[in-house]
Amino acid sequence: MWVRIPRTRLIAPSSNGRTRLSESRYDGSSPSRATMPYANITQRREYHRTWVSKRRKEYFEGRKCLHCGSETSLELHHTDPAKKVSHRIWSWSEDRRELELKKCIVLCSSCHDLVQYGLPQYGTYRMYRHHKCRCIHCKAANAIVWYNSNQAKQRRQLAFGREASRAAVNR
Repeated sequence: MWVRIPRTRLIAPSSNGRTRLSESRYDGSSPSRATMPYANITQRREYHRTWVSKRRKEYFEGRKCLHCGSETSLELHHTDPAKKVSHRIWSWSEDRRELELKKCIVLCSSCHDLVQYGLPQYGTYRMYRHHKCRCIHCKAANAIVWYNSNQAKQRRQLAFGREASRAAVNR
């Protein structure tokens, strides 16, 4: 008689009465497993992905962004993050999912980013470097960072040069 132990190993009775571990992986050949749909793990994962995306699509169908009215790239935003249970709600039962959805509003991805992280701060090095903003304020912020980094590099070079000259004098 085979006994299943979590995922990878099987315990089988040996001829001397002791149990031993078998290194073979579970191949789904037992009758109980064979009757389960999608015994293959890749098929099961694909089924779950399509099932979750179908539920999500059905929920967002006919809805619009609360801020701008867009119907594309819709996401859920929890209005009070302290009351959020989880973001993986699409595989939950309908009653439980509806309770969590009552705590949310529908936003498009760009409005969700604005609500979640706030407006981007113009006139910063981050806007210039990461968001590729080239307004006069962001260019000035980049120039300041560039100037400060070059000043620091020059100070290091001068300090290194003084240390090298001191070492040469002390020889």
